[in-house]
Amino acid sequence: MLERIYRRRVPPAEVVTHELGTYLCEVSREVERQVGLLVDRRGTIEHVVVGDAHKLYLPDVGRMRAGRGRFRGLRLVVTHLRDEPLTRDDLTDLSLLRLDLVCALGMDPSGRPAHVYAAHLLPENPDGRLYQELPSARFAQWSLDFGALIASLEQESHQPIGPFVRQWIKRPGIPTEFRSRYAQSAVQRQYSLQETTR
Repeated sequence: MLERIYRRRVPPAEVVTHELGTYLCEVSREVERQVGLLVDRRGTIEHVVVGDAHKLYLPDVGRMRAGRGRFRGLRLVVTHLRDEPLTRDDLTDLSLLRLDLVCALGMDPSGRPAHVYAAHLLPENPDGRLYQELPSARFAQWSLDFGALIASLEQESHQPIGPFVRQWIKRPGIPTEFRSRYAQSAVQRQYSLQETTR
């Protein structure tokens, strides 16, 4: 069932197709767990991830498109079994892993997608905001030109993110596991940079 997901592609202008979103929710209902996808900007599904009923455990993406830029070039699409909005874990993964966007598909009791909850990373800004949550919408009516959104945001983003995130990670309430995950990613980014400049 999960293997079939890898064979699908998402148009670069879309976050997730209605067909794929519906199928993802069907799988999630069948296994009674959150299911997530990491999709690159070409629409290739790089990872299919299964969590538990409340949380997704993402793979290490430290080496995937790591660089000094703001955006990693991956978006996360995840199911929420009880139609919950984005959680703190979702938003922390978005911020610390530098994902382009996170999109949660809230499921109705029958296992079909009901609402969409999404947020995207922001370029560095004077307010110190890391992300912008978008208005929730019914899945059947939701539409977002993902390609145009990212192109616009990337035009505004030309500075390294390291100092900005290091300041944010010190805020109270950030779980230890996310501090550790960011520290590991930072080491890997530094290693990649050293290898590139040799």
